[in-house]
Amino acid sequence: MGPDGGTIVPLVKVDMVWVIDNSTSMCQEQVALQEIVSDYVSMVQQNIASFDLRVAAINTNVLQTGEFLNSPAHDFPPACVEERPWPCLANADCEMGLGQGWTCDFDDDPEQMQNPNGSANSACMFGCHSDQDCCKEFCAKETCGDDLPCFEETCSPSAGTCAYQCRSPGEYYSGCQMPPDTADCPEAVPKFISVNLAQGQNEVDLFKCIATVYVAQSYAANKEEGLKMVWWALDPAGPNADQSASFLRPEAFLMVVFLSDEDDCSVDEAFAAPNAQCSTDKDCTKEIPLTHCKTDVRLSQVQGNAIKTCTGQIKKDYYNVCSLLGEYKGPEHHACAYDEACSDCAVDDDCEYGWYCKDVGYATKCRPKLVAFSTIASYQQPPGSPIFSLAPVSDFYSRLISLKEDPSQVLVAAIVGDATHNESKNTWVCSGPFGRADIGNRYITLAKMFGSNGVAANVCSPEETTAMVGTLAQQVFKAAFPQ
Repeated sequence: MGPDGGTIVPLVKVDMVWVIDNSTSMCQEQVALQEIVSDYVSMVQQNIASFDLRVAAINTNVLQTGEFLNSPAHDFPPACVEERPWPCLANADCEMGLGQGWTCDFDDDPEQMQNPNGSANSACMFGCHSDQDCCKEFCAKETCGDDLPCFEETCSPSAGTCAYQCRSPGEYYSGCQMPPDTADCPEAVPKFISVNLAQGQNEVDLFKCIATVYVAQSYAANKEEGLKMVWWALDPAGPNADQSASFLRPEAFLMVVFLSDEDDCSVDEAFAAPNAQCSTDKDCTKEIPLTHCKTDVRLSQVQGNAIKTCTGQIKKDYYNVCSLLGEYKGPEHHACAYDEACSDCAVDDDCEYGWYCKDVGYATKCRPKLVAFSTIASYQQPPGSPIFSLAPVSDFYSRLISLKEDPSQVLVAAIVGDATHNESKNTWVCSGPFGRADIGNRYITLAKMFGSNGVAANVCSPEETTAMVGTLAQQVFKAAFPQ
């Protein structure tokens, strides 16, 4: 009991890391995140006396090497214009469904326009000539409602009632874009923000400044490696050891929140890409940091001379099929893809699960099965080179719980594409106000490994995403005060 007879509520210490996908497909989610941040701020403020909170943010781009972000994005690239997933083959289809001025963006096989799960492979964009066009199209309803007329002075950029901007006005790919709400953010933000009223710390309003990350179109940005990045950010012996030491408190809960519309593509550090030949480590690190140039024994045997390859990389072509790649299965499996060191066999049953018996010309050998997807097989150089290249999710589970003496102090949340609704042969499974989302299997798998300390929400559903805010609070308090 406290001196006034009331119950003393101890401070709950939480070190939270947001892992935010910064590829161009995340523009709408970035804007929506500002609303999530607002809800999260409100939740924290309601319970602020009970929190000793630290919050940091990283992106999924390996070029950032897991460094905490402290420079907010003030703009998005032109590719981030508003789109609406919509079954269309011509502009008329968009105008019929969404209104005048909407155009069809579609360059695929007409038979693949729509998937069995209801998602559309095509999309509509709103062509604009000025910011005023965007204001009328996107702000009118929320300003005036569905049944009231909007006058020019009511909904206009000059009146400050509409933030939408027209990018590439009048051109074929013109479109409307909502820029980040970071105009009031300082250029230099702390590497992590702190909320502890008992010590006079309340930086919660800076959350949006670290959570609104720059959107990039590079190879490294499109090949999202969220699991690897959070480990690089927190590994006490890794590239950001000083950062980890200053952020992580032994007695605090660690909460990791992933926000992405694609699956994780964290490549195993031991995987050797046969196409990525090198002479020194510098040949590898110019593409991907913290990679190494090593002699590839099996490839050298096949080629008849010593060949070095980069480890921890995959072919650039693979970035758009990451969710279809398998987990790295170790050196034997890797070597076997080159017809080396494989076990003899007569029939498939002689081989372990996931392998099959194949005539390789001089013998019949157990070979690892490759994903039966033609676009992946066509990328393999040389033919038969391994595609099982991703680091096992279980490795990251083990690494994260190693950060705490008590594993129950680690909590994981995944706001990703909901894998339970996958009924199409495409990798993405849902669409909503924020755009499309791929299967988030690896993130969801990690969350499930944490049992009651793991939770997942569908990024395509604003309701689920918003509800995640309350779920995060419940996670912490249930873990802090188990009954």
